Amino acid sequence: MKCKIYKLYLNRSFFFATGLWALINNAGVNFLGDIDFCTMDMYHKIMNVNLFGMVQTTKAFLPHLRKSKGTVLYKSNLLSDL
Repeated sequence: MKCKIYKLYLNRSFFFATGLWALINNAGVNFLGDIDFCTMDMYHKIMNVNLFGMVQTTKAFLPHLRKSKGTVLYKSNLLSDL
């Protein structure tokens, strides 16, 4: 599904006219609790969103950012999902 979203964006006519100037990665999830009470599934969800989601998004748009000499901004927030 994520690849479909990227393709939909890249097919927009304004994208080809202006190029991709910046990519802002602003996704994050967090679980509060002692390590004893957090499951490995919780840690996998955190890593999938906070790390791998940002990497996947950046890799999808990187060729277009390079072409237009754009930039990437990574934002993290400790209280992102409260």
